[in-house]
Amino acid sequence: AATTPRRPLSEAEAVALLDRAVCWRADPALAASCLPPDAVALEAIAAMGASEDRRFVAPLIDMRWLGLRWDGAIEDALQAITGERLNDAAAWYRFEDRAPVPRGYAQWKAALLSVTAGETDGETDGETDGEASTTSETAGDAPSPGFAELLRSFAAGAAADGIEAAGEALTRQLVWTGVQPNGRPPLRSPAVVHRLEAGYLAADDVVYGLFVEGEARAYPRRVVAWHGAVNDVIGGTPLLLAHCLPCGGAVAFDRRIDGEALRFGTAGLALRGRTLLFDEQTLRLWDAFAGAPASGSAGSEGAPRLEALPLVTTTWAAWSTAHPETGVLSLDSGLERDYASGAAVAAELAAVAPLYPVPVTSGADQLAARAPVLGIETGGVLRAYPVRDIEARRIVHDLVAGTAIVLLSEGPGLGTRAYAAGETAIERLVREDGAPIAVDIEGDRWFINERALVSTLDGRERPRLVLRQGYWFAWHGAYPATTLWGGGS
Repeated sequence: AATTPRRPLSEAEAVALLDRAVCWRADPALAASCLPPDAVALEAIAAMGASEDRRFVAPLIDMRWLGLRWDGAIEDALQAITGERLNDAAAWYRFEDRAPVPRGYAQWKAALLSVTAGETDGETDGETDGEASTTSETAGDAPSPGFAELLRSFAAGAAADGIEAAGEALTRQLVWTGVQPNGRPPLRSPAVVHRLEAGYLAADDVVYGLFVEGEARAYPRRVVAWHGAVNDVIGGTPLLLAHCLPCGGAVAFDRRIDGEALRFGTAGLALRGRTLLFDEQTLRLWDAFAGAPASGSAGSEGAPRLEALPLVTTTWAAWSTAHPETGVLSLDSGLERDYASGAAVAAELAAVAPLYPVPVTSGADQLAARAPVLGIETGGVLRAYPVRDIEARRIVHDLVAGTAIVLLSEGPGLGTRAYAAGETAIERLVREDGAPIAVDIEGDRWFINERALVSTLDGRERPRLVLRQGYWFAWHGAYPATTLWGGGS
């Protein structure tokens, strides 16, 4: 017998089902009255599945990630629509589905995410470190936007760049990290103390070392990992120290665009496994690992991009020995956090997979997702170097886009720096009077400093290049066109 085709839902009917499933659509405070999900929400979810309407796939996946005791109902609905049953929230975000989304999807998603971790009984699949605030606590006077403002700005930016379709696809991939915007409160003009006053640091504590305009500063991981973004000024240069917890590292940028110093906050969102920031002036979402807008328009002509600064990941002992006058962040941040060594990164270091969903992309399987790498960009060419291999060799010469470069490592965990080598071929590393010296094949010696390799013979310089350290999935995700160093000389 012939079957009657299922009548497609109208846009109004689809939106009504989504609103019934999320009772706090109009006001986040209403969540307390209908969580755990009530019969109305569960009936709406079942109706989505029965409709077999693929417009519901992306919203249902967003709902599944929150873990609000509706997981079974959502899995049933997704199975009815897609024929798949994954029983894993992260796996659903990796699920390939290019179906359209309901009208107003971005703002519906913003409303969905406005529920706080307190209202979800701490059952989200996002950040669960126990210290991250679910409110908009900040260190400073700037107000924190809501998800509605950030996603509205995100959609508007994509439309302005002429990539509405790409913006829609990226909105699907935005994942809640379990906190509200600025739930990991950024630091603004943080207190800095002299090295001799930093008694809280152990010799093997990880620090991110920066040298700008003749001034050295250390950003301890045990501090910045709680905050995600540090808006600072060194030697008159406004800079951003962005710490991406799931990426396994930090990146430094000059935060000026067209002469204006942007101020950054944390978005409470991740894209392709990397946490996002927003700038307070325009509320644009930024991929801080790349220093570019998250809308995907970074490669378009005229798109803003932050200038990366050379940063080294090393130990407090190594940095403070090399820079006895260094400044370092004070523990007096004005915020209550457990700044004990390792506390901020304990959950991430214990994880065996990226904290947030990472889509499968071509070439990503060349290394383990969480393998630490050093990434470099020269002449428009991108290359990644496994940290373990560089630290084992100590000296690595390479040719990138016609530029001879050399990477010099002080040893495991002690930091690696890159320089434009020119015709200089470094052969070995030594220490003289406690200072590191590079010796080339001619026997000439070169001082190793934060700005350049400097010849002890005639003062010639080989300028330093920017390296970014993080996990392979983060580098490859930000730069899918990257090449991977294969161990050649």
